[in-house]
Amino acid sequence: MSERLTLLVVAYNSAEALRWQAAHCAPLPTLIVDNASADDTVRTAEELGHKVLPLDANIGFGRGIMAGLAETESEFALILNPDAAIDAASLAELLAAADRYRDCDLFVPRIVDEEGVVFFRYETSFEPRQRHRAPPEGEACVPVISGAAMLVRVSPFRAFGGFDPKIFLYFEEDELCFRYRAARRPMVYVPSAAVLHLRDKSSEPSTTTSAIKDVSFGWSLAYVMGRHGRGSRPATLLGMAVKMPLYLLSGRSERFKRQKGRIAGFLTALRGRPAPFMPPEG
Repeated sequence: MSERLTLLVVAYNSAEALRWQAAHCAPLPTLIVDNASADDTVRTAEELGHKVLPLDANIGFGRGIMAGLAETESEFALILNPDAAIDAASLAELLAAADRYRDCDLFVPRIVDEEGVVFFRYETSFEPRQRHRAPPEGEACVPVISGAAMLVRVSPFRAFGGFDPKIFLYFEEDELCFRYRAARRPMVYVPSAAVLHLRDKSSEPSTTTSAIKDVSFGWSLAYVMGRHGRGSRPATLLGMAVKMPLYLLSGRSERFKRQKGRIAGFLTALRGRPAPFMPPEG
């Protein structure tokens, strides 16, 4: 198994998460792409025996994944968030599915939290909520995935283009799914393979990180809407703006601050400017 598979993790101030992951994940050859962390991420990864690709700047999640895949020589890469872990039995199930469906290069496991609650995406963030919300009981092609845990066949995934390099953070997998659907490429859900995901524990929280997330959320929302013709961007912006006085009147200052950042990012995308915080290509 280890000869066919590399664990690929994009980290940013993720030292604690990487320690947790190493204690709960099946041992695998691991590549950590470090997005210029300010904590002990690189040293921790090296102490854990991982290979590290240290970057001089934070290039975001999608570009970080593609940088890691360019350094991956194995047939498959298991992409996990730092706060996610998988056991050996589930790894075997994923690889067995990949051997059964050789025309597919993207597989997603069943994602569960610490209490055993299953997280399953029924639609992208740009589509109406589905009425019937029951995950497939067996292996099935699905229209949307979660980027927190996915197995990719490295060569065809890279040849297709992988994640959009213009997106710094948020909605990377939604944008990828739209292109996969348009190209009629299958994405297979493998419920017999389970990944434990803590959620929102990948990076140490900070005011700066929160601000980056808020602005990036707004930019990526507007960008993906425009690229794939999903919804009305003016109407979405208006809907975001009308909530601002409501947050102020109700004393929800944190929500007001978050919404302010998202609107700023949204407007930046509408002006045709690149993603904030994204360093130049190269």
